[in-house]
Amino acid sequence: MSLEMWSADEAAMTEAENVADSIARSGGNALFNDRPALQERLKVIHQTFHREVFIVDPQKRIIADSANADIGEVFQHDPESDPEYAVSKTLIDGKTRKFLKRKINSKTPINLLVVDIRKDGMDDNSPIVGAMVIEYTGVRDQLMAKALAANKLISILILVFLVATFFLARALGLSILVPVRNLRLAVNDFAAGNRSARVEVTSADEIGGLTLAFNRMADALNASDTRMQENDRTLAATALQLAEMNEQLQQEIEEHKRSNEQVEYLAYYDSLTGLPNRTMFSTILTRDLNQAERHDKQLGLLFIDLDQFKHVNDTIGHKTGDELLGEVAQRLKACLRKSDSCARLGGDEFVVLITEIEQDHQLESIARKINAALAQPFPLVGYEFFVTASIGICVYPEDGRDVSSLLKNAEIAMYHAKDEGKNNFQFYSEKMNRNSLLRFALEASLRTALGNNEFSLAYQAKVATRDNHIKGVEALLRWTHPELGPIGPAEFIPLAEATGLIVPIGRWVLHTACVQHAKWCEQGFPDLVMSVNLSARQLSDRSLLDDIAAVLDETGMNPALLELEITESIVIQDMEKALIKLNAIKALGVRLAMDDFGTGYSSLSIIKQLPLDTIKIDRAFIRDMPSDIDANAITTAIIAMCSALGLSVVAEGVETREQVDFLKGLACDEIQGFYFSKPVNADAFYALLASHAFEEVAA
Repeated sequence: MSLEMWSADEAAMTEAENVADSIARSGGNALFNDRPALQERLKVIHQTFHREVFIVDPQKRIIADSANADIGEVFQHDPESDPEYAVSKTLIDGKTRKFLKRKINSKTPINLLVVDIRKDGMDDNSPIVGAMVIEYTGVRDQLMAKALAANKLISILILVFLVATFFLARALGLSILVPVRNLRLAVNDFAAGNRSARVEVTSADEIGGLTLAFNRMADALNASDTRMQENDRTLAATALQLAEMNEQLQQEIEEHKRSNEQVEYLAYYDSLTGLPNRTMFSTILTRDLNQAERHDKQLGLLFIDLDQFKHVNDTIGHKTGDELLGEVAQRLKACLRKSDSCARLGGDEFVVLITEIEQDHQLESIARKINAALAQPFPLVGYEFFVTASIGICVYPEDGRDVSSLLKNAEIAMYHAKDEGKNNFQFYSEKMNRNSLLRFALEASLRTALGNNEFSLAYQAKVATRDNHIKGVEALLRWTHPELGPIGPAEFIPLAEATGLIVPIGRWVLHTACVQHAKWCEQGFPDLVMSVNLSARQLSDRSLLDDIAAVLDETGMNPALLELEITESIVIQDMEKALIKLNAIKALGVRLAMDDFGTGYSSLSIIKQLPLDTIKIDRAFIRDMPSDIDANAITTAIIAMCSALGLSVVAEGVETREQVDFLKGLACDEIQGFYFSKPVNADAFYALLASHAFEEVAA
């Protein structure tokens, strides 16, 4: 009987230890990181299995309690019921212990088991971070009751068996001894813990009945064990589910944290270069301005814009262009001190803030350093690319005392650097601001000039060297401002290009020139070739071909007498697209000429690919002829090349008799310049056509 009692006690302890381990060892230190989830798990155990469970930290403070009663209190040790100090010792050596706890108003103590909680769960070498105390009195009492019942039943069976044996021994003899012995052995074997021990029923008498009762008892106990194991598995599954839920919750928290960090980063930093964006830079500049004002110091602001980056971007693609911007950002940072700041405002615009200016030439040195760094080749996609930068510089407090003023004035200085030829830096001055205001006023006036009939055309003759007759004429745009008077093309044409107004203006020029050509044809000059300049924005305009076809149809002009002039820079920006558009123009029967040849990027291979009829040699080569040997050699080579390719050649900017004679000697086809005529209005040009004679005009 004592053996069965001991077995029941051990079984109850083992079951409690398994339950505790399934929780304590599966969570480890994570048990202490989510107290609400831990408390809920203990509550589930209490409600499901009706047992007391609580967890203490190394100071024996109760951090979770299945009954929500003692959370926050220190576990009180009872020396009478627990002389071994089980909880304290387990917190030290990690060994599992059992002890008793007396309940108030109850003479019967409850059985408790204490299990250590390791920092890393199942790792027995990790530090002890707490202990779990779990009650197993209920399970023990159940098992004890079953053991007592089994013992009573066995005792009764044995007693009955002995009495029956005593009275029936003589009658039954050896036929009874064997079944009884088998039953006794099975009973002893079962009592020793062999739950599979069974006895074969060989008769329907009392021994058979006892044997059947024994087998049924064994089956009932096994069924009870199975239910307990299922309960253990359910508890383990619940613990695993709670652990998975806890892990998922942690992942969601981390993901939410990362998302917030990403949103905050994108709000204040440029995702392409990693530099502060405009918003963040305004905050930085505001902070440094306040410090500079407080300590009476100067600040320097450099506004940096890459030159012709659009051309680079269109050539190598936006993805590679983005890589180039990233490299530019790295080079800019390498030029600065840790105390300075760099930001990307957008596109190809960067800004640099220099703090603690000690010497006047410090900003100039930094600007030169930046220009030199950016001038180095950028190795991308197997090629070396070159970019330059225009830099505008302003100084706090001389050039502005707030963020808006400093950025605006630095940008004005940057545009002045571009006007000065790019790849340089300029300091802001009040004169620049005035020029900027003038540029703004011109832009505003330019938008209304076409509707107000402020534009006109001037015409300059192109003379054949063979017989001095006018073979063609170039239409040149002129603008007379109602208040400022005549404004030169060099001043308003770039502005029209930048604003996109060149497209409607160019459409007007083409129409006006073709209408005038029709008048001259009616006046007896039907073979005159009319030349009209074509800008880059016009060439990329989708309606260009329709505009050309419409004006030819309206005026009845022979397409072969219309010649559109393009520059080398227009073609080189996007060779593939330019070829498509030029071939489409050529298909209309219109002539094509390359203006200002020799000063751009064209090579013989490019010239050969283009559907050109005429090459116009830039005035830069004609100006120093015939005294400049190099200019003579270049002009000679161009004329020889064009002759070999079957192209007509026009020399621009001819102003002296010596230049005329030299060009005739080279067999140049046509000459254009002040030597024959300045650009004149339509009536004056008609008079020139009618006279068939030219006076030498001084330059």
